[in-house]
Amino acid sequence: MASWKIVLHCPGPENEACLGPAELATAAGVHPTLVLRLTELGLLEYSGSLEQPVYSAASIPHLRRMLRLRQDLGINWVGIGLVMDLLNEIAGLQREIARLRGR
Repeated sequence: MASWKIVLHCPGPENEACLGPAELATAAGVHPTLVLRLTELGLLEYSGSLEQPVYSAASIPHLRRMLRLRQDLGINWVGIGLVMDLLNEIAGLQREIARLRGR
């Protein structure tokens, strides 16, 4: 009889921990329903299906940053998506500047 092994691929670096919605919610201190809602809105990167998403450990600080923007600045979820995109773009540009300067 053949044995089957299910392998989950996390959307992040290899050998990084995979988290389900409940684990991500617990790590960020929110309800799993919010994690699934943010996934549906496209604000959380995941692998697998939308019915059974799998997140990388890098999603924890990403989710916490989104929560701070929401709670501290009152930004709505659509605005948070835009802010997160801009922050990622700035980080990429800073890495490119550092690379060009030879650091």
